[in-house]
Amino acid sequence: MRAMNNSSPAEFFYHAQGTAISGTIFRPVNYVLDTVASVALPITGGAASANSGNTVHSHPQLGHVLSYRSASTQLAGSFNDSDGTHNTLVTVTVEGLNLLDTVTADRIVLKLSSKHHDSEEEGHIIPLGSSFDNLKIAGHPVEIELDHELFFGCDTYAGFKQRYQTDAAFRKRARKQFLWGDHEADTPQFLKDRFKWNTGKDTVPESHGLVPCNLVKSIQHDQSVFKVYGNVVIVPQFGKLYFGEVIMKSGLRHVTMLRFELGSPLAGEGGIGGGTGNGSTWP
Repeated sequence: MRAMNNSSPAEFFYHAQGTAISGTIFRPVNYVLDTVASVALPITGGAASANSGNTVHSHPQLGHVLSYRSASTQLAGSFNDSDGTHNTLVTVTVEGLNLLDTVTADRIVLKLSSKHHDSEEEGHIIPLGSSFDNLKIAGHPVEIELDHELFFGCDTYAGFKQRYQTDAAFRKRARKQFLWGDHEADTPQFLKDRFKWNTGKDTVPESHGLVPCNLVKSIQHDQSVFKVYGNVVIVPQFGKLYFGEVIMKSGLRHVTMLRFELGSPLAGEGGIGGGTGNGSTWP
């Protein structure tokens, strides 16, 4: 913690956390994936990291479940005297990922940085640098374009809400991209129902101060059997894959680069490349 300036008693509480991999299989047997490269930044800032080398998770009855070549999380939080800002950085990297011999990637990176000015209520948070490299589903290439421009232009929650409420074109784009409404005719009911409670098109679907959205601008693939809705890919007899999920609230972002919900014949859930960034002033 550090006083924001010499004339103010205000302090800054750093907040950053990252987890490379976590998950659970609960059908037909229970199997818990140990949480990998998970670490939190001290409230006073500084640096923290966690790393894991080449690892294979397997089960006698399930066979290969998940493997990776390396996984790491690096966190940093510090005060920049030159411009009077508190800065945090979350970097989570998973290399050589293989999930159930169905989802593979050479590299998945989450990068979440924030800059908090002395005089401002919330920090400016951007996910610039996040990426998927050589992602494949069932052996087929999948290209994911992340919408860095949108989140760079709306790097505070207050700024995002204001633009949503005043810019009709932006509002239309957000509702479609984030699956908040204006669905395609073939959109599955479970996605339509997710924000059904939010009846006001002119307001973001905020509950308990939280707003779910995503980083994904587009997903390209060559398989008609895959169904894509926004940031969600549905793979028959495997499950659902959610890419670039974001939870927004005032002064904070949580990003999960890949979340999986396994369907049949295995049931389970987990996440790859998750992290939270920024911090808060007091009082």
